[in-house]
Amino acid sequence: LTYRLEIRQTSGGNWLGLVDNLNEPQYSWDSTSWPDGRYEVRITASDKESNPPDEALEATAVTDSFLVDNSKPEIAGLSASRGSGNVVVRWKATDALSQIRGAEYSLNGKDWTRVEPKNGISDARSLDYELTLNPAPAAGAVFTVRVRDEFDNEAVASVVVQ
Repeated sequence: LTYRLEIRQTSGGNWLGLVDNLNEPQYSWDSTSWPDGRYEVRITASDKESNPPDEALEATAVTDSFLVDNSKPEIAGLSASRGSGNVVVRWKATDALSQIRGAEYSLNGKDWTRVEPKNGISDARSLDYELTLNPAPAAGAVFTVRVRDEFDNEAVASVVVQ
């Protein structure tokens, strides 16, 4: 069999050729050049290369829709407030299309440490984080946070502890 793959956004539009005369029953492509959104692929299989033209058969199927998400999450409200002997760091992570899957922090460029959201589960497109550093780091310390969505898009932000 040979395959032809065409793609389009599920909101409609023309089918765009992805690959033609594919000889393998699987295909992988770099989706980073495609805009964010929901897509579907139309697959046409043909046996024309192994049959006379009047006996060749062709069948077409359309995949379930799938998400292409190349945009990184957003980190908002990153702040570090000094208290009595500690520093409380807060931020909000959001992603327009997919769920936040994890967050980590680093203090002064040291190893990354995983941090859980306030609700305890990384399973939403918007999550709040709060972390208490005790003992408090010295003034001028750099607190950096890294957030990743379910498609491994990453955002990084930093705040200086006053």
